[in-house]
Amino acid sequence: MVFSYKQFQESPSVIFEKDDISFTCPKGWSITDEDNLDGIGYYLSIEKDGFDSSGLMTVSWLYETVNPDDLILAYQEDMQENVIYKHSNLVFDPTFENKFQHYTVKSTRYQVTIVGIKHQGIISAVNYGDQTFGILKQGATEDVVINKKGFEMIESSFRIKEIQ
Repeated sequence: MVFSYKQFQESPSVIFEKDDISFTCPKGWSITDEDNLDGIGYYLSIEKDGFDSSGLMTVSWLYETVNPDDLILAYQEDMQENVIYKHSNLVFDPTFENKFQHYTVKSTRYQVTIVGIKHQGIISAVNYGDQTFGILKQGATEDVVINKKGFEMIESSFRIKEIQ
């Protein structure tokens, strides 16, 4: 069996820019999915490279103002209906005020067991200008330290063009 060296290389660090949003996708992480949400917003998924990796972050934004609590509720309902989470002991904590970088956001933490592996995550939502942003971070509990640097790089580099 022959394997290419390229199969084992980490993804390079890249800068993502779209609709006044930018951030650095760190080395070893990849943007795995993007969708224009039928013109009402944008969604992207960022995952840590590797078959056994658990780091996942999604960023979505709507071109309208939605109550952040309602957006979090929509995330929760979608997750409860998703086949991956449906029978996985998904539990959400109460919503609380939090920080994502320098933005004050509404957040909820959650715990879930996926294929027998405990995961933890956080969903955050915020209005900025006339848009609403939703951010989900999730990883296996055992991978918290492994995923931390990637999550921090994305968050620390995250920018929304300042409102003029």
